[in-house]
Amino acid sequence: MTVLYVASDEPGAGKTAFATTLAYDLISHGNKVNVIKPIKDTHNDHEIYTKLLDQATPTKSVTAGQETLSSDLLSQVSDISQQVAENSDVVIVEGPGTISPKENGQIADALNATAVLVTRHTFGKDPKTVASYATEFNERLAGIIVNGRTEYQDIEVSCSFIPELSKTNIPTLGIIPEDRRLLSSTIEVIAQHLSARLLNADSNEEQYADRLVEDFMVGGLGLDWGVLYFGIRENKAVVVRGDRPDVQMSALDTPCAFMILTDGITPIEYVLHEATLNEVPLAVVETSTLETMDALNNLQDTASFDHIEKVSRFHDLLTVHADLTPILDRLGLPVAV
Repeated sequence: MTVLYVASDEPGAGKTAFATTLAYDLISHGNKVNVIKPIKDTHNDHEIYTKLLDQATPTKSVTAGQETLSSDLLSQVSDISQQVAENSDVVIVEGPGTISPKENGQIADALNATAVLVTRHTFGKDPKTVASYATEFNERLAGIIVNGRTEYQDIEVSCSFIPELSKTNIPTLGIIPEDRRLLSSTIEVIAQHLSARLLNADSNEEQYADRLVEDFMVGGLGLDWGVLYFGIRENKAVVVRGDRPDVQMSALDTPCAFMILTDGITPIEYVLHEATLNEVPLAVVETSTLETMDALNNLQDTASFDHIEKVSRFHDLLTVHADLTPILDRLGLPVAV
């Protein structure tokens, strides 16, 4: 059984993104790969694997208690992996994000797996924290992926964080920059988050619902020509008062993914017609523009790696910013991501 165990030092580090994208690439090259998460946590990632990788059915999983992983639970995890391995060239096992370094090491040992650690970089993060996880894997560790490096942390990561890890002989496979596409939400999620009422999406509701939105812009805040202002962003949602057809038309003259009309005001028929021609769904919310923008502040908390466009983007990022050869060599796979 060839197994890759994907661990992290905290929830939300990017395990699902890495495991799913690697599996997607390997499958596209003719390999039989299954991704599983045999120990439950707060995220139902089996649904993501099923959706993005076309896996037949969610795999059975077990729940870990508050104490150290028992030998019985480790045995169950191993049994689940072996069952999946019967129809796979490689099994990618995603670990929970809430267990200790020692427990991650125990799971990797129980699976006789190659391990990779995904860590999300934040300002001031102590490399010793990451090292405490990585060292538990001993020789099983192929390396670490540093994910979500912000634009202004490039020097700190390259000149301080990574060199400190290197002192403990922990290999770094890649530093993945933060990307808006990976943090984006679909129109369906945004509409639900704002309790919005869609106006013109009936005929293509499924197509509109799954459209990703990367940016938000507020209408009517500046003195510049509207087309010039709205033209600085493409894959955007525009938040504007429902009684401002001038601003709405300016936004519709630029690439626009979604328009949110505030104050509970339905737009005039001409705006509705133009939006339909441009395939821009309109939604009405009862809140004011400021209240709507405030409600969007925590939208990112609901973002999930559950869209095929996110797989494509993360694959591009891995191709440019990571070298996964050490992982593939250990798995006996010559395919390069």
